[in-house]
Amino acid sequence: MSSEVGQPFTFWAWTAIILFSAAVFATNIAIYPIVYYLFKEDLAVMNILLIITAELLLWFLMLTILYSTISSTTAMAKIREQNRIMEMKESQFRSQQKYIKASERTRHDFRHNIMTLTKLYEAGDLEAMGKFFRQYVESIPEKETTTFCSNIAIPWE
Repeated sequence: MSSEVGQPFTFWAWTAIILFSAAVFATNIAIYPIVYYLFKEDLAVMNILLIITAELLLWFLMLTILYSTISSTTAMAKIREQNRIMEMKESQFRSQQKYIKASERTRHDFRHNIMTLTKLYEAGDLEAMGKFFRQYVESIPEKETTTFCSNIAIPWE
């Protein structure tokens, strides 16, 4: 629905342009002189020139309205695009923050595991160290290797 923001106004602007063009066409047909001797009278020529001048002014007004409509529609589209890019940046920022937090947690856990192993080593308790290593290895989640390409140049063996 957000992509249809400028469409009703644009529709009415185009409708007005088409109706105005039809009115100008009809007016020009109506003032087409059937008999050219009427041009010898000043009043007829003045009326025709007045009608044509009014049409030109109205045509300029309609083109100005059309231009402003297109400009505002383009500006709204640009704003929507900027908003979409900002949402993508925000999403990426949140993802990076999540990754940083996970990295901090992993470093914290690793540091404490190293400290625990150091204390067990200094105490000479190799059996407890072995048990700790087994528990640590079992706690590591197994993740399958992701293959990104089916055309493997060097097999992993």
